Amino acid sequence: MTIQGYREIVGEDRFFGFARELLHRYAHGNVSASDFIPFAEEESGLAGDELALLDDYFQQWLYGIERPTIVPEDFGP
Repeated sequence: MTIQGYREIVGEDRFFGFARELLHRYAHGNVSASDFIPFAEEESGLAGDELALLDDYFQQWLYGIERPTIVPEDFGP
């Protein structure tokens, strides 16, 4: 759900470009959350408050113990 939410946040074109580059960088290996998050943020095209919100989104969805409160609809159009 975290990755699908990221797709909704950044849009189809940006998401699939990100996914191709992620597969290229980590081919035949594993990617950790600590590697995934900065790369996803870098590739998101977001800046300022929206980039900070994306970081909070990942923290909630990947590390939180409560139900996440940040959802894709919280980001601009």
